[in-house]
Amino acid sequence: MTCHTKSTRSRAVSVGTLASVLLAVGGAALFGQSEPTQPTKIAYACNRDGNLEIYTMNPDGSGLTRLTRNAAKDAEPKWSPDGQRIAFKSTRDRNAEIYAMNADGSDPRNLTRNPARDEDCSWSPDSKELCFASNRDGNFEIYRMHADGTNVTRLTKHPSRDLSPCWSPSGKLIVFVSHREGADGIHIMNADGTGVRRVPVAGGNPRWSPDGKTIVFHRTADGNRDVWAVNADGTAPKRLTDHPADDALAAYSPDGSKMAFVSLRAGRPAVFVMKRDGTEVRQLSPKGEFAISPSWSPSLRGGAASKPVKAE
Repeated sequence: MTCHTKSTRSRAVSVGTLASVLLAVGGAALFGQSEPTQPTKIAYACNRDGNLEIYTMNPDGSGLTRLTRNAAKDAEPKWSPDGQRIAFKSTRDRNAEIYAMNADGSDPRNLTRNPARDEDCSWSPDSKELCFASNRDGNFEIYRMHADGTNVTRLTKHPSRDLSPCWSPSGKLIVFVSHREGADGIHIMNADGTGVRRVPVAGGNPRWSPDGKTIVFHRTADGNRDVWAVNADGTAPKRLTDHPADDALAAYSPDGSKMAFVSLRAGRPAVFVMKRDGTEVRQLSPKGEFAISPSWSPSLRGGAASKPVKAE
């Protein structure tokens, strides 16, 4: 017969308790195993239900989910880096405003509440602020605000229009488009609006790569728009698409290996995806539908961040 002393029983209880604690806090990660990763999705605007609304889909085009339901136009979705919210432009208050909603489409809130036109928003890397373009002071300029819409601060002050701001992954810089040289050119400034400098390329809709080393943009050459990339210091511009139809509005995937973009090569605007070098192009949004403004969700540890309502 085996005799269990008090000390032996105590050690057994301690080991069992430790195992429970490890499971509760993610023991797999503590023992060197990776936690599950939230599947990446792409948010975009589409009129499949007769009005421009925000949808999400998987990176292979499956799993289409409708997030907004409003008679006004909802467009330009931008996923927050923490995966919890999506900011977007809407005309539901009779003019273009910046809204934000939960990642499942719930609780949409007007953040800007201004009679002027507010658009082209971008999240700070910590998801605590947004920058955006507005003509509230008589000319399109770049502004920043807290994620709840408070503490609006004007960053640029120039007679030419400033548009399409995008916060860098480091949080230190903002890239934007300005008409300061008589044509739309790419510029970079510090996140407080100081130190504006021109990137020596012309184009629109600049977006950072996840590592902050490259900027993707579109420019018109040979009579149509194509997607280009350039180093953040302005060197080595490279044309990524070369098609008779317009290609524009590109955005990197979270790991930087792919880009989603909008193209007219299907006859009307549609969302496509390609490798970051411009190869392996394929259409993602359903054929025949008007689809624009793709934005990737982040890849987060710990499982799915939202449970969206199924599309009708």
